Amino acid sequence: MMWERFQEKVESYGSPILMQTQVTRIEHDKNRIKGITALQADKTIQITGADFISTMPVTTLLRRLDPQPPEHVLMAARGLKYRDFLIVSLVIDDKDLFPDNWIYIHSPEFKVGRIQNFKNWSPAMVPDVNKTCLKI
Repeated sequence: MMWERFQEKVESYGSPILMQTQVTRIEHDKNRIKGITALQADKTIQITGADFISTMPVTTLLRRLDPQPPEHVLMAARGLKYRDFLIVSLVIDDKDLFPDNWIYIHSPEFKVGRIQNFKNWSPAMVPDVNKTCLKI
C-alpha cells in the first residue's frame, strides 16, 4: 500500500511512473541526467526530464551511466552486498500470539532477520480473527 500511495502522489504532480521498463543507458553531464534510454515492451524509448527517481540497485545504476564512473567507483560498487528477501507465511491457530508488530532476531546463527505479526498491523490482514499470521 505504501508504494501504491507513493505512485499516486508522484503522478498527482504530473510525473509519470514507468513500470516494466528496463533502463539501458543513463546519459549524464557531471551531476545532471541528460537523457535515459530504456526498453519497454520490446521497444526502445527515450526519456527526458529535469528530475528522476530510480528504484534500481545502485550497482546496476552505476553500470548504466554514460560516461561510466571511474574504475574505483565501479570496483567499490561491485563490493556492495544485498540480502535476499524471502517471506514464509505461517498461520498459527492462536488469537493473540504476541503484542508487537515485529520481533527482530539479532543472533547470527539464525537465518532470519525478523518475525512480523501482520495481524497487529491490521486485523484485515488475517481473515480469521482466531488466528495469527506470521511472516518470517
